[in-house]
Amino acid sequence: MDSLISVIVPVYNVEKYLRKCVDSILSQTYKNLEIILIDDGSTDSSGKLCDELEKTDPRISVLHKGNGGLSSARNAGLDGMHGEYVLFVDSDDYISGDCVEHLYAIMTGHKAQLSIGNFKATYDDACRFCDNGAQDRCITGRDAIALQFGKNTVQMTVAWAKLYEASLFRTLRFPIGLLHEDEGTTYKALYLSDRVVVSDKVVYAYRCNPESITKQPKKKNYEDLCAILKEQIRFYQKNNEHVLENRV
Repeated sequence: MDSLISVIVPVYNVEKYLRKCVDSILSQTYKNLEIILIDDGSTDSSGKLCDELEKTDPRISVLHKGNGGLSSARNAGLDGMHGEYVLFVDSDDYISGDCVEHLYAIMTGHKAQLSIGNFKATYDDACRFCDNGAQDRCITGRDAIALQFGKNTVQMTVAWAKLYEASLFRTLRFPIGLLHEDEGTTYKALYLSDRVVVSDKVVYAYRCNPESITKQPKKKNYEDLCAILKEQIRFYQKNNEHVLENRV
């Protein structure tokens, strides 16, 4: 039987986009999924919609919690998941029909701990997914971290469009109260991975949402990013990874 894969979807005030997101997960060619919707204290109808969606498919479960931010919601999903693997999907985005199948196939095929797909930015529900020649390459986790500082920065840094062995999150969690939480977490998951598979295949539609949390005051964006980069430097120093330290 195929391994159980947990799909964690943090939800906050996305009533316009949530159904498209969940429908894209339900229609996956890979069927053995646990879909966890984390209603992070939504003030619109998102929480009610989560409950309605839960009734449509037994693979969906809903957790309602007070608002704590994206990191808090993802962490709640990690604390309650049962899968051997985990995928994060932001609730205003959506994925290709073969997203999970592709990421799982290349991960298990290369005996890797983490697989990374490509993404396309979109403003609507009509993203055309493509394979871009579907070139896959298997590298070390440290080499994957190095790619965070080049032309593949976004693809390598974001938490979504990646399939992780659940064991990577045995102790790893997202930083509470900070923006740029992906920059504060993904590098650690990569560092814990002996093998990482990177694919050119577009499997994730990133919606350019003007209401996104990334549209926060510039001062907080700057301060939080600086704090996270300083933490990265300390992490590499502690692990004697001076080449990576000098790239930050």
